[in-house]
Amino acid sequence: MLPPLTTMRLYMEFMGETAVELIQDRIHTERKICKKVVIPAKLMERESVINIK
Repeated sequence: MLPPLTTMRLYMEFMGETAVELIQDRIHTERKICKKVVIPAKLMERESVINIK
């Protein structure tokens, strides 16, 4: 694409591992309350963003 698009880098393997851990936790502890999990992501700025600095 021209210009190269700005995207988000998502850590899919970490997301999968975390999902499995949450499911296992839910099964083994019979937790009724959900956990909030923050998965890191990285903004990959490219030429589609105007750099105003």
